[in-house]
Amino acid sequence: TYSGTVTKVHDGDTLFTDKDPTPNGIRLSYGNAPEIDQGTPVSLYAARQMRDILKNLSLGKAAQVVPSVTQPEQNYDRVFADVVISGKSMNYEMKRWLPVDVKILSSPSSADVYLSGQAEGTNETIANLFVGRTGETMRNIPSGRYVAELRKFGYLDEKISVAVPKSPDTLYTHPGTIALRKADESRLTPTLDKGKGALFVRSSPEIGAKIFIDNEF
Repeated sequence: TYSGTVTKVHDGDTLFTDKDPTPNGIRLSYGNAPEIDQGTPVSLYAARQMRDILKNLSLGKAAQVVPSVTQPEQNYDRVFADVVISGKSMNYEMKRWLPVDVKILSSPSSADVYLSGQAEGTNETIANLFVGRTGETMRNIPSGRYVAELRKFGYLDEKISVAVPKSPDTLYTHPGTIALRKADESRLTPTLDKGKGALFVRSSPEIGAKIFIDNEF
């Protein structure tokens, strides 16, 4: 056990103090936060949310570091530990913020789901971020309040409010089934404008044939 001041937060499970005995800092032992530099767009958003939360809880503050005796972190040359700040365990605090698996049901299913809104604990907002399809498990959704837009060809777009709770150990299923309304078929028929184009014709034999369009050479 040692004490120091938190000088840097890399992501939702890695931080540094001025007294670390290893060069790569401290890995909190509560679980795996999403990677800050790889993954899907929504998992990257969840990673930034968790980083911002850990920054708010720890950066610049005095910390007591309690290394784990059951999970030594040898491969990455860092301390695997719990960090206690102002009497609060960072392991406990951050585990509550792990992203959630979410399911939204619609009829028909397999509509694309786009989220707009803001996760809890961060000032960063998202707009029209694709996260998956209805009826499927959408992974790594950070807790927060969003507007989900459901899009499926042949149906009108539907917008619903979704409040994703802090419940990382369970699958959150949005209440009810969203009934998608069929679109007016006339809205699905494209209107073509006159313009110039190109036509490629292959023949056998390859040369010498004349091409007529509307009886005009």
